[in-house]
Amino acid sequence: MQKKGQVTLFIIVAVVIAALILLAFFLKPQKILIPTKGYAGEVKAEFEDCLENKLNYAIVSNDFIAQPNILLAKEFLERYMSDASIQCTSVFSDFKDLTITYDRTQLKSTIDFDAEEFNSITTISAEIYLPVAIKNGNKEKSLNKFSTGVAL
Repeated sequence: MQKKGQVTLFIIVAVVIAALILLAFFLKPQKILIPTKGYAGEVKAEFEDCLENKLNYAIVSNDFIAQPNILLAKEFLERYMSDASIQCTSVFSDFKDLTITYDRTQLKSTIDFDAEEFNSITTISAEIYLPVAIKNGNKEKSLNKFSTGVAL
């Protein structure tokens, strides 16, 4: 009977300890540490995500596919991505606590292909130069270069 009592006591103690741990876990305010990029990093990530979506759309459009050679295709994508960059500035309004301004007069898009033949392209990279100033209270950060790319 003594062994049976020890096992029962052990189970009761284990259940009480588990209950105390769970109770402490649920009653204590939790601080979950999530690595953040900071507000400038978040703005950059959102803007580049929009740029990637626009680049993907441009590549599957008939206007890109219909280009007769790689130089015209590059010019088309550079013009398209310049316009798309202005459209993507709409993501800045998602950051209500920040004041974000940009200088569209200095906007420049550069497209790079990984091949010199139109049919051999497997990746397309886009680099956007757009001066962006991000103000958070009395702190200010600047971003100038944004990049994205897609694999075909």
